[in-house]
Amino acid sequence: MSDMPLPTRWDREHYQQLINWLQGQADDGYRQFHQKILADADTPLLGVRAPVLQAAARQIAAGDWCGFVDCSVDGTQEETVLCGLVLGRATAKELDDIARQYIEAYIPRIHNWAQCDSFCSHCKGLKKDLDYTLALCARLADQPDPWQVRVAVVLCMTYLLADSHRSRALALCAQIHREHYYVQMALAWFYATAYLYDPDYVVELLQGGALDDLTHQKTISKLCESFRVSSDDKQMLRTLRRKKK
Repeated sequence: MSDMPLPTRWDREHYQQLINWLQGQADDGYRQFHQKILADADTPLLGVRAPVLQAAARQIAAGDWCGFVDCSVDGTQEETVLCGLVLGRATAKELDDIARQYIEAYIPRIHNWAQCDSFCSHCKGLKKDLDYTLALCARLADQPDPWQVRVAVVLCMTYLLADSHRSRALALCAQIHREHYYVQMALAWFYATAYLYDPDYVVELLQGGALDDLTHQKTISKLCESFRVSSDDKQMLRTLRRKKK
Protein backbone atom coordinates (compact mmCIF):
# COMPACT_ATOMS: atom_id res chain seq x y z
CA MET A 1 0.00 0.00 0.00
CA SER A 2 3.03 2.31 0.09
CA ASP A 3 2.26 3.47 -3.46
CA MET A 4 -1.23 4.61 -2.56
CA PRO A 5 -1.87 6.86 0.47
CA LEU A 6 -4.92 5.85 2.43
CA PRO A 7 -7.85 8.29 2.65
CA THR A 8 -8.96 9.55 6.02
CA ARG A 9 -12.52 8.69 4.97
CA TRP A 10 -13.60 6.11 2.41
CA ASP A 11 -15.98 6.86 -0.43
CA ARG A 12 -16.67 5.27 -3.82
CA GLU A 13 -13.92 7.28 -5.54
CA HIS A 14 -11.26 6.22 -3.05
CA TYR A 15 -12.50 2.65 -3.14
CA GLN A 16 -12.12 2.58 -6.93
CA GLN A 17 -8.57 3.89 -6.52
CA LEU A 18 -7.88 0.93 -4.28
CA ILE A 19 -9.26 -1.48 -6.90
CA ASN A 20 -7.03 0.14 -9.53
CA TRP A 21 -4.06 -0.31 -7.19
CA LEU A 22 -4.93 -3.97 -6.59
CA GLN A 23 -5.12 -4.55 -10.33
CA GLY A 24 -1.58 -3.23 -10.53
CA GLN A 25 -0.43 -5.81 -7.96
CA ALA A 26 -1.90 -8.74 -9.91
CA ASP A 27 0.26 -11.71 -10.90
CA ASP A 28 -1.21 -13.60 -13.85
CA GLY A 29 0.72 -16.78 -13.09
CA TYR A 30 -0.60 -16.80 -9.55
CA ARG A 31 -4.10 -16.02 -10.83
CA GLN A 32 -4.07 -19.09 -13.06
CA PHE A 33 -2.78 -21.29 -10.24
CA HIS A 34 -5.26 -19.96 -7.69
CA GLN A 35 -8.15 -20.26 -10.14
CA LYS A 36 -7.56 -24.01 -10.39
CA ILE A 37 -7.63 -24.64 -6.65
CA LEU A 38 -10.38 -22.14 -5.92
CA ALA A 39 -12.90 -23.94 -8.12
CA ASP A 40 -15.22 -20.91 -8.25
CA ALA A 41 -15.86 -19.99 -11.86
CA ASP A 42 -18.41 -17.33 -10.90
CA THR A 43 -15.95 -15.13 -9.01
CA PRO A 44 -13.51 -12.92 -10.96
CA LEU A 45 -9.94 -13.32 -9.75
CA LEU A 46 -7.22 -10.70 -10.14
CA GLY A 47 -4.30 -12.80 -8.91
CA VAL A 48 -3.12 -10.68 -5.96
CA ARG A 49 -1.03 -12.65 -3.49
CA ALA A 50 -2.05 -13.00 0.15
CA PRO A 51 0.83 -10.93 1.67
CA VAL A 52 -0.24 -7.93 -0.43
CA LEU A 53 -3.83 -8.23 0.78
CA GLN A 54 -2.71 -8.67 4.38
CA ALA A 55 -0.51 -5.59 4.23
CA ALA A 56 -3.39 -3.59 2.77
CA ALA A 57 -5.78 -4.89 5.43
CA ARG A 58 -3.40 -3.92 8.21
CA GLN A 59 -3.30 -0.31 7.06
CA ILE A 60 -7.01 -0.04 6.29
CA ALA A 61 -7.97 -1.52 9.68
CA ALA A 62 -5.89 1.14 11.42
CA GLY A 63 -8.01 3.90 9.89
CA ASP A 64 -11.62 4.35 8.79
CA TRP A 65 -12.33 0.63 8.55
CA CYS A 66 -16.09 1.04 8.93
CA GLY A 67 -16.14 3.38 5.95
CA PHE A 68 -14.10 0.92 3.95
CA VAL A 69 -16.44 -2.00 4.74
CA ASP A 70 -19.45 0.16 3.89
CA CYS A 71 -17.94 0.86 0.46
CA SER A 72 -16.74 -2.70 -0.10
CA VAL A 73 -18.38 -4.85 -2.79
CA ASP A 74 -17.78 -8.38 -4.05
CA GLY A 75 -16.58 -7.50 -7.52
CA THR A 76 -13.56 -9.81 -7.30
CA GLN A 77 -12.22 -12.53 -5.03
CA GLU A 78 -9.64 -10.11 -3.67
CA GLU A 79 -12.23 -7.51 -2.68
CA THR A 80 -14.22 -10.02 -0.65
CA VAL A 81 -11.12 -11.49 0.98
CA LEU A 82 -9.69 -8.05 1.74
CA CYS A 83 -12.91 -6.99 3.46
CA GLY A 84 -12.77 -10.11 5.63
CA LEU A 85 -9.14 -9.44 6.53
CA VAL A 86 -9.95 -5.84 7.46
CA LEU A 87 -12.80 -7.00 9.67
CA GLY A 88 -10.55 -9.56 11.33
CA ARG A 89 -7.91 -6.99 12.21
CA ALA A 90 -10.34 -4.23 13.17
CA THR A 91 -12.56 -6.35 15.40
CA ALA A 92 -9.54 -7.88 17.14
CA LYS A 93 -9.14 -4.51 18.86
CA GLU A 94 -12.67 -4.47 20.27
CA LEU A 95 -15.55 -6.90 19.82
CA ASP A 96 -18.33 -4.45 20.56
CA ASP A 97 -21.87 -4.37 19.17
CA ILE A 98 -20.75 -2.48 16.06
CA ALA A 99 -18.02 -5.04 15.37
CA ARG A 100 -20.51 -7.88 15.79
CA GLN A 101 -22.94 -6.24 13.37
CA TYR A 102 -20.24 -5.88 10.73
CA ILE A 103 -19.10 -9.48 11.19
CA GLU A 104 -22.63 -10.84 10.85
CA ALA A 105 -23.33 -8.66 7.81
CA TYR A 106 -20.14 -9.88 6.11
CA ILE A 107 -20.57 -13.64 6.56
CA PRO A 108 -23.43 -14.01 3.98
CA ARG A 109 -21.06 -12.53 1.39
CA ILE A 110 -18.80 -15.59 1.63
CA HIS A 111 -19.25 -17.98 -1.28
CA ASN A 112 -16.09 -20.08 -1.56
CA TRP A 113 -13.71 -21.95 0.72
CA ALA A 114 -10.86 -19.44 0.47
CA GLN A 115 -13.04 -16.51 1.56
CA CYS A 116 -14.36 -18.61 4.43
CA ASP A 117 -11.03 -19.88 5.71
CA SER A 118 -9.22 -16.56 5.36
CA PHE A 119 -11.91 -14.72 7.30
CA CYS A 120 -12.22 -17.35 10.03
CA SER A 121 -8.50 -17.64 10.65
CA HIS A 122 -8.01 -13.86 10.91
CA CYS A 123 -11.13 -12.91 12.91
CA LYS A 124 -9.28 -13.33 16.20
CA GLY A 125 -11.53 -10.88 18.04
CA LEU A 126 -13.99 -13.76 18.35
CA LYS A 127 -11.69 -15.22 21.02
CA LYS A 128 -12.71 -12.35 23.29
CA ASP A 129 -16.30 -13.57 23.69
CA LEU A 130 -16.56 -17.31 23.16
CA ASP A 131 -20.17 -17.43 24.33
CA TYR A 132 -21.05 -15.07 21.48
CA THR A 133 -18.90 -17.06 19.06
CA LEU A 134 -20.64 -20.31 19.98
CA ALA A 135 -24.07 -18.69 19.63
CA LEU A 136 -23.06 -17.24 16.25
CA CYS A 137 -21.91 -20.68 15.08
CA ALA A 138 -25.18 -22.23 16.21
CA ARG A 139 -27.15 -19.71 14.14
CA LEU A 140 -24.94 -20.19 11.10
CA ALA A 141 -25.16 -23.99 11.31
CA ASP A 142 -28.93 -23.75 10.77
CA GLN A 143 -28.71 -21.59 7.64
CA PRO A 144 -29.66 -23.04 4.24
CA ASP A 145 -26.54 -21.50 2.66
CA PRO A 146 -23.77 -24.16 2.88
CA TRP A 147 -21.04 -21.51 3.01
CA GLN A 148 -22.46 -20.11 6.23
CA VAL A 149 -22.50 -23.65 7.61
CA ARG A 150 -18.84 -24.03 6.65
CA VAL A 151 -18.07 -20.77 8.47
CA ALA A 152 -19.72 -22.22 11.58
CA VAL A 153 -17.59 -25.36 11.41
CA VAL A 154 -14.31 -23.55 10.77
CA LEU A 155 -14.99 -21.03 13.54
CA CYS A 156 -15.74 -23.86 15.95
CA MET A 157 -12.48 -25.54 14.99
CA THR A 158 -10.42 -22.35 15.17
CA TYR A 159 -11.68 -20.84 18.42
CA LEU A 160 -13.65 -23.34 20.47
CA LEU A 161 -11.84 -26.68 20.49
CA ALA A 162 -9.02 -25.55 22.76
CA ASP A 163 -11.42 -24.05 25.30
CA SER A 164 -14.00 -25.05 27.87
CA HIS A 165 -16.56 -24.66 25.06
CA ARG A 166 -15.16 -27.76 23.35
CA SER A 167 -17.94 -30.13 24.35
CA ARG A 168 -20.59 -27.74 23.02
CA ALA A 169 -18.65 -27.19 19.79
CA LEU A 170 -18.38 -30.96 19.31
CA ALA A 171 -22.10 -31.39 19.95
CA LEU A 172 -22.95 -28.57 17.54
CA CYS A 173 -20.88 -29.97 14.68
CA ALA A 174 -22.18 -33.49 15.30
CA GLN A 175 -25.65 -32.18 14.41
CA ILE A 176 -24.52 -30.88 11.01
CA HIS A 177 -25.37 -33.17 8.12
CA ARG A 178 -25.04 -31.51 4.71
CA GLU A 179 -24.33 -33.21 1.40
CA HIS A 180 -22.12 -30.38 0.26
CA TYR A 181 -18.47 -31.13 -0.49
CA TYR A 182 -17.02 -28.06 1.23
CA VAL A 183 -19.13 -28.52 4.35
CA GLN A 184 -18.11 -32.18 4.51
CA MET A 185 -14.45 -31.30 4.05
CA ALA A 186 -14.70 -28.67 6.79
CA LEU A 187 -16.23 -31.26 9.12
CA ALA A 188 -13.40 -33.69 8.34
CA TRP A 189 -10.90 -30.94 9.13
CA PHE A 190 -12.81 -30.17 12.34
CA TYR A 191 -12.82 -33.80 13.54
CA ALA A 192 -9.17 -34.31 12.63
CA THR A 193 -8.33 -31.26 14.75
CA ALA A 194 -10.68 -32.36 17.53
CA TYR A 195 -8.80 -35.67 17.69
CA LEU A 196 -5.78 -33.80 19.05
CA TYR A 197 -7.87 -32.65 22.03
CA ASP A 198 -10.26 -35.56 22.52
CA PRO A 199 -9.21 -38.66 20.56
CA ASP A 200 -11.67 -40.94 22.35
CA TYR A 201 -14.61 -38.82 21.18
CA VAL A 202 -13.52 -38.88 17.55
CA VAL A 203 -12.74 -42.60 17.55
CA GLU A 204 -16.14 -43.35 19.09
CA LEU A 205 -17.76 -41.19 16.41
CA LEU A 206 -15.94 -43.06 13.66
CA GLN A 207 -16.71 -46.46 15.16
CA GLY A 208 -20.37 -45.57 15.59
CA GLY A 209 -20.88 -44.78 11.92
CA ALA A 210 -22.43 -41.37 12.60
CA LEU A 211 -20.63 -39.59 9.76
CA ASP A 212 -21.44 -39.68 6.07
CA ASP A 213 -18.98 -41.60 3.91
CA LEU A 214 -17.04 -38.62 2.61
CA THR A 215 -16.61 -36.96 6.02
CA HIS A 216 -15.71 -40.31 7.61
CA GLN A 217 -13.06 -41.21 5.05
CA LYS A 218 -11.57 -37.70 4.82
CA THR A 219 -11.32 -37.43 8.62
CA ILE A 220 -9.24 -40.60 8.70
CA SER A 221 -7.14 -39.44 5.75
CA LYS A 222 -6.36 -36.12 7.42
CA LEU A 223 -5.41 -37.88 10.65
CA CYS A 224 -3.15 -40.32 8.82
CA GLU A 225 -1.42 -37.38 7.09
CA SER A 226 -0.87 -35.51 10.36
CA PHE A 227 2.57 -35.31 11.98
CA ARG A 228 0.83 -34.92 15.35
CA VAL A 229 -0.76 -38.39 15.31
CA SER A 230 1.35 -41.39 16.36
CA SER A 231 2.12 -44.27 14.03
CA ASP A 232 0.20 -46.65 16.28
CA ASP A 233 -2.86 -44.39 16.22
CA LYS A 234 -2.66 -44.12 12.44
CA GLN A 235 -2.58 -47.89 12.14
CA MET A 236 -5.68 -48.15 14.33
CA LEU A 237 -7.47 -45.42 12.39
CA ARG A 238 -6.85 -47.15 9.07
CA THR A 239 -8.82 -50.14 10.34
CA LEU A 240 -11.85 -47.83 10.64
CA ARG A 241 -11.93 -46.97 6.95
CA ARG A 242 -15.13 -47.94 5.20
CA LYS A 243 -14.97 -50.34 2.33
CA LYS A 244 -15.96 -48.92 -1.02
CA LYS A 245 -19.45 -49.94 -2.03
